[in-house]
Amino acid sequence: MNKRLFSIVALLALAAAVALSCAREEDESEDSIQKRILDAYVLTNCPGAHVSQTGLVILNKEEGTGPKAIQKRWGAYISYSKQGLDGLYAEYNMGEIATMLGQYSKTVYYGPTLYLFGVGNTIQGLEETLIGMREGGRATVIIPPWLSGYETVNINGIVQSNGQRVNAVNFIYDLKVGKVIDSIVRFEIDTLEDDLKDDFTDPLMDDNMLKTEIEYRQFKDLTDEVQRPSDFRWADRLSLEDRSNEPLFAHVPTVSDVCQGGVGDCYLLSALMTIVERNPALITNMMI
Repeated sequence: MNKRLFSIVALLALAAAVALSCAREEDESEDSIQKRILDAYVLTNCPGAHVSQTGLVILNKEEGTGPKAIQKRWGAYISYSKQGLDGLYAEYNMGEIATMLGQYSKTVYYGPTLYLFGVGNTIQGLEETLIGMREGGRATVIIPPWLSGYETVNINGIVQSNGQRVNAVNFIYDLKVGKVIDSIVRFEIDTLEDDLKDDFTDPLMDDNMLKTEIEYRQFKDLTDEVQRPSDFRWADRLSLEDRSNEPLFAHVPTVSDVCQGGVGDCYLLSALMTIVERNPALITNMMI
């Protein structure tokens, strides 16, 4: 009888232990699981790596020798690759990697990507890594999933996360810094001016189209000033010339009116071009 009772008690204790273990596993967050995986990887493969307070793992980092260090509200062209901890490539923008993997295609663009910093366009791990680096700089880091989201600054200057993440697991990023741009708006204007120089010899560009392009450039110039409002007053700009009697649209909007600068907003412009192609009145009618 005592042996039977002991066996029952032992089984109950074992069942309780299993139940508690399962409960702990169910309660463990995905971030906690990924952190354990990351800690084990670092301990095994790169025990000397520097781990920041946020959990970013810096395997190696060279600042670069360019004249400008990346700051918030600046941009930079970045060549990169993204690998899982198993060494498999998930993303890259370098042709040599595509060639190495046997995936090179003449229809795909390979080259540095323009990243913007401090405006909610770049994931937190990349911003932490790249801000302060210069042209020619290189870094290899492991970005955990909790640093793969985006942060924005609201009108009160408070940093907020939008809750969206790019990665669900840890990824190794190999980064190389190209040209650093200290004014995105000025860069777009310069790009537009270069396009205009080419368009002056384009027989398909009429006077109205050229006027629209120039007005767009002037608007971007105004936007550049609005971003630095300390000594700017709307009245100063608007009092220079009264154009209130001129039509908002010089002509019916066309696809050629949509121009992309150096910022990667083609997703927005492609949608806009589709609307203009199908029903340009939708554009003019939304302006009152």
